[in-house]
Amino acid sequence: IQYVLMETSTPLEVALRHFLRDRGGGAPPSQSPLATGRLRVSTMTVDSGGDAVPGAVVQVVALPMDSEPRLLGGPVRADARGMVHLDIEAGVAPRIVIETALAMPAAFRRAIVDLDVNAAQEGGTQVVLLPEGGRLQIDLQSLPENARPTHVDVNVMPATPHHIALGLGVPGEPPPLALGSVGLQARVNRLPRLMVRRDGTSELLELPPGYVAVPELGSRQPGWTMRSFEYNGPSAGRAWEVPLLGVDAGRVHVFRTQWMRTPTVQVVVRSRETREPLDGADVWIGLRPQGARLPRYGTGGKTSATGVVNVPMGMGLRPPGWSLEDSTVVVVVRGQAKRTEVVMQKFEWIPRPVEVLLASSSSSVVRIEGSVVYPSGAAAAGVVVVAAPSNLLTFGAEAKTDGDGNFAIALDEAWLPLFAESGMVRLGVASQVLSQDGRQLLDLGEVSRREFVLPESGGTLIVALRLVPAE
Repeated sequence: IQYVLMETSTPLEVALRHFLRDRGGGAPPSQSPLATGRLRVSTMTVDSGGDAVPGAVVQVVALPMDSEPRLLGGPVRADARGMVHLDIEAGVAPRIVIETALAMPAAFRRAIVDLDVNAAQEGGTQVVLLPEGGRLQIDLQSLPENARPTHVDVNVMPATPHHIALGLGVPGEPPPLALGSVGLQARVNRLPRLMVRRDGTSELLELPPGYVAVPELGSRQPGWTMRSFEYNGPSAGRAWEVPLLGVDAGRVHVFRTQWMRTPTVQVVVRSRETREPLDGADVWIGLRPQGARLPRYGTGGKTSATGVVNVPMGMGLRPPGWSLEDSTVVVVVRGQAKRTEVVMQKFEWIPRPVEVLLASSSSSVVRIEGSVVYPSGAAAAGVVVVAAPSNLLTFGAEAKTDGDGNFAIALDEAWLPLFAESGMVRLGVASQVLSQDGRQLLDLGEVSRREFVLPESGGTLIVALRLVPAE
């Protein structure tokens, strides 16, 4: 009867439960509450100064030896006195812990302590210390004041076992729970927003040692690129161009960044035959990391009447280990007659101008011929098919299908240096394609279905493409 009443909450049933306990209707004093499977846990969360922490989120978790952590009680917010009361099922695992966390605008604190079963059996309150963590600051002083962001968003995430092996986190401490609750985990994967002061430094972000932070930097400062950085705290691996930043409890760490103006490449396009400037030529610029097969992060523009266009390099987020100084700049120029030239040069922070000579015509080296059909099998007319060496399908050699859905693409010798490195050609559609009834968007489906081995010089690739509903 007592077990059933513990699961109820109406005033009458609560009064009856107390009556049974007072009259001895509950577990006999000689019988351990662990044997009954129920235990009242009372906690009081305090800070390092001994003051109560209202609003802290508390949950009780079982840590079985051979299975995933199991939530026994909570998550529940502490009241104004820092108190939480939870009824849990005890004796279900060799170790039961109390996990406490507090999320603030620029701080996240967390503590894990073993449950004091004796205190719970005696009706006592277990005091849980929620200590201060470490703090980190982001230094953007190398950016001019008018180029600095007003704030920096920071991704906060638990340190994984891989991070712990590399020196982050607390070895032996249970990892942050991922039980899908609205309590702790919902307050972990969050984006604290750190305000940037006039001196170029951010406000401090506090974290517990078992967590890492990834500042969202790289694409937020138009016209500027992070050239290098240094961090005087523990870090593990890299998340694109910034490391995963850890903290040591009680210390302040600084993530100091160095910035330079984003390099701009001046491209001059002229006619190969007359040396006259060409107006309206498309120019695309990409960066290819050392050892990579293909360029990435393309930006583009059109030449003016003087045949000139200034194109800033689109750096984007750089993968781990990518050194800009070891990268290659790839310049692709396409004239109005679809004549294309590709020029490559070593990356420089102050790039040299690039002059490209476009011929009025060229002979085809590799041909790609094929047909495109709708899901029903009917010929798809007017579809622009693009052949490219990477996923930049909006800028490649292209052709439009005729009334029977057939197309033919000619790749001249200028394209071959890009295609030759991967040995593959990827086909796609250059714009939206609607189904025959106009109700659905279509494309060519998975990349694996539209990637083909590039024929040797003088060869022809014949393909049959079928449109499918776009994902």
